[in-house]
Amino acid sequence: WVFAKKGDKSPFTYKARYVGKGFMQVLGRDYQSTWSPTVRLASLHALIATAAQQGRLVFQFDVKDAYLTADLLVELYVQAPVQFFGTGKVWRLHKALPGLKQSGQAWYRKLSTVLAKLGYKQCKMDPCVFIKESAGRKPLMMGVHVDDGVLVCDTIEQKERLFRTMNKFFGVKDIGFPKSLLGCQYEKRPN
Repeated sequence: WVFAKKGDKSPFTYKARYVGKGFMQVLGRDYQSTWSPTVRLASLHALIATAAQQGRLVFQFDVKDAYLTADLLVELYVQAPVQFFGTGKVWRLHKALPGLKQSGQAWYRKLSTVLAKLGYKQCKMDPCVFIKESAGRKPLMMGVHVDDGVLVCDTIEQKERLFRTMNKFFGVKDIGFPKSLLGCQYEKRPN
């Protein structure tokens, strides 16, 4: 168990996560690969700069419990929480957990599959930039870093429609204009 207290002021939000012990996993038995891409900082800057130049909207989003929605490709067991189930109980995992070696890769596979179903294509230069072309409209563009991302679109309705659709597959939280992402600060200024 990992426990956290969120926020600087009362009332605090308390969060508990059950985390896999990835350090105990064995290559070839428990996982085959751990590789998972993240958006390049230069790609993220290019998306936001393009949006600014074209007068488009930029929204940041966060996927809630991303790993818990991703399917595992191997049979994997974890010890059940002793506090609730006593000793000697195990769970067979069907979905990834934070802390497992293959969780990032499983999440990326789920995300890219869902976005492909929604008509997005991956950029050849950066596999974490997704673009959806529409006849007569500027393309929707998205850059994804693990479970955080930015969306470039023309209207709030486009954003809301996309987030509603994505919420059918996993929970998406709309953060609004990105103020801070990947260690960079962003500021929106009037023209």
